[in-house]
Amino acid sequence: MTLEKLIEALLSGGDWFTTASTVAVAVLTFLTTRTIWLGVERWMAGNYERRVFIQELEDLVDHLGANIVVLSSIDVTKGWPSTMHIAKCKVPESSMLFDLDSFRKLRPEHATTVYHAKLVLRNLNIEADAVIERCVAGRGAKKKQRSKALGDMTPFVQYLVVKQINARRMLEQCIEVLRGSKIDTRDEKVPLKTIVYE
Repeated sequence: MTLEKLIEALLSGGDWFTTASTVAVAVLTFLTTRTIWLGVERWMAGNYERRVFIQELEDLVDHLGANIVVLSSIDVTKGWPSTMHIAKCKVPESSMLFDLDSFRKLRPEHATTVYHAKLVLRNLNIEADAVIERCVAGRGAKKKQRSKALGDMTPFVQYLVVKQINARRMLEQCIEVLRGSKIDTRDEKVPLKTIVYE
């Protein structure tokens, strides 16, 4: 029934039950179609975000692998490591892991794992900043204190190596979860903690 015929039927005193039924079915059909479409749209957006997250996490795994090689090669007996090597250990703040809108589009079971990865990577950034500050302060120290400060750098560099290895392992598990595996990255056996004392 077209809109003109519906209005004509209402004005001419036609069968109210048929008219009301037709309107109810039309509204119900519209609402059902809209709900289905919005659900499909959310599913598609979540799937796209998941694939993009997987790609970014794979890139970060490669990045952490390169960091491990560089950090393991640092020999403090040759002098202060360049802060650029330490700064590269950080995860860019522009990463979609830190983007709230991208995070909200993930399914709840994926969001939990990605949030855990976000916390681990945020901690990596804090730790890298602390080592950079230590390098800068050590270089500026008086000559007598400089050699002791340089010797004290070894545990900090080793600490960063261990943290990069642990983060890399956790990101690999996160990728598996995003691909459909049932791993809870929070329940994995916690590796030995490396604590640096000052």
